[in-house]
Amino acid sequence: MKTHFPLFNAAADPAAVDPGTGGGAASPWYETIVQKGADGTESLTDFAAWKDKAPAPLRDFITANMTAARSKTDGMVRVPGADAKPEEVAAYFKAIGVPDTPDGYRLKAPEKVPEGVALDADMEKAFLGRARELGLTAKQVTALRDFQLEHLGGAVVKNREAMAATIAAEKADLDKRFGDKINDTVAQAKAIANQKWMPDGMKKYIEDGALDPAHGNFAGADFLEFMAQAAKATGEDRGGAGIRGSNTGSNTREYWIGVMKDKDHPDKKLLDKQDPDAVRRYNEAYRNEV
Repeated sequence: MKTHFPLFNAAADPAAVDPGTGGGAASPWYETIVQKGADGTESLTDFAAWKDKAPAPLRDFITANMTAARSKTDGMVRVPGADAKPEEVAAYFKAIGVPDTPDGYRLKAPEKVPEGVALDADMEKAFLGRARELGLTAKQVTALRDFQLEHLGGAVVKNREAMAATIAAEKADLDKRFGDKINDTVAQAKAIANQKWMPDGMKKYIEDGALDPAHGNFAGADFLEFMAQAAKATGEDRGGAGIRGSNTGSNTREYWIGVMKDKDHPDKKLLDKQDPDAVRRYNEAYRNEV
C-alpha cells in the first residue's frame, strides 16, 4: 500500500509553524500587511512590524523607495520659517509665483464696478504693496480685490435702503405733526434767523437747510417744531410786523406805529382779546419807545 504525500506540507515551512502551539499552523506573514479597523476599513500596517518577515528582495525594494522619497527635493517648495533669511523668502516667493515688485501684479480693471463705489488709485497702490510684502499671488490679489468690491457694493445698497427707510419714517412723522401746515411751520421757523442775537453758526446751520424737510441737512421734526415755537415766542414768526426782542431801531418803531394807527394790523384784534403774545410784543415795543 502506497502512501501519497501532498506537494506542499505546511509543517515543512518553518515560517508557517507557530512555536507557541506546538507546531500548529500560523497566519502567513503577508496577511499581516493589511489591518482592518473597527468600521471595516483597511490600511497598511507599519512596515517595521513585518519587514523582517518579508522576502529580502521585497524588503530591500520598499526600503530603497522610502529612502529615495525622503531625500527627493525636485519640484518641492520649502516654506520659510520665522527665522528664514531674505534669500530663502525670495526663493519661496519666486517658486509660488509672487512678482518681484507690486507693479508685477498687473492688476486688471474689474469687469464691473458696483453702483455707488469709486475706485481709488492710491488705495490700490497701497494694497498691492502690502500684498507683495505678504507674498500673495496675482490670483489671490485679484480674488481679494473682487471680494472687497462686492462687499462695498452690498454695503452701499444697504445704506441706501436704510436712508430711504429713515426718510420715509421722517416724512410720516412730519405729516402726523404738521399736516398741510408744514410749509407755514418751516417759514415761521426760518424767520428766527432774523434775530440779531442768533449766533452766526446757527444762522448758517439754518441757511444750510436744517429747517427744510426737503434738504439733505434737515435736522428733524423736533428741531423744526422747537425753532418754530422759538420764532413765535420772539415775534419773528410775523416777519416784518414783528419786533426783534429787546432790540431798538426801525422795526420796533414800525411795529409801534402799525399797532397804534393801522386798524388792520395783525395784533389789533389779538390785543383786544388780551392774547399773551400780542400783549408781550406791544409792551416790549412800548418800553423801547418811551
